Amino acid sequence: IRDGSGKLHRERLQIYHPARIDKAGYNDFDLPWLPQTLSAKYYADASGVSMASPDKLLVLRLVDRGRETARVSLSPGQSGMLGGMNVRLVGVEKWTGLIFVNMPGMGWVFFGFSIIVLGVILQYCTPPRELYAQRGADGLRLSWKATRFSEFYEDEYRSIIAAVGGGDMA
Repeated sequence: IRDGSGKLHRERLQIYHPARIDKAGYNDFDLPWLPQTLSAKYYADASGVSMASPDKLLVLRLVDRGRETARVSLSPGQSGMLGGMNVRLVGVEKWTGLIFVNMPGMGWVFFGFSIIVLGVILQYCTPPRELYAQRGADGLRLSWKATRFSEFYEDEYRSIIAAVGGGDMA
């Protein structure tokens, strides 16, 4: 933005990306060198076809005590006049924000989450195994089953059979 006195002001306007193609992202900016509020409206696609279109549109308004005093519509690379100021839209880029929260108890929330993750890992990596023993007239009948990875735990079954002195492992 080049003001009426010729001074150049480079501003990065962070406006939320619209949620849908037929909606716009809005934000108001109180710049320290500008007596009015700069109100911005951003469309992801001016023609309303695709959210990934290169046809972006930025509408800037100067607002003084709730009343619009000037307006300009710009696409990337275009210039225009906004209330006696020359405005140029250099480019449009996606941005994001990262928030660090320092609140009492957040450590306990992450600790609880890690306990849950550990439980899920243990549940997946140590599947339950069932051993069924039945004494009959001719001896002891054993049945063993693993819900997942049964071939991985096959040596466990063989060691149980060997421990009780079984011979036939059918």
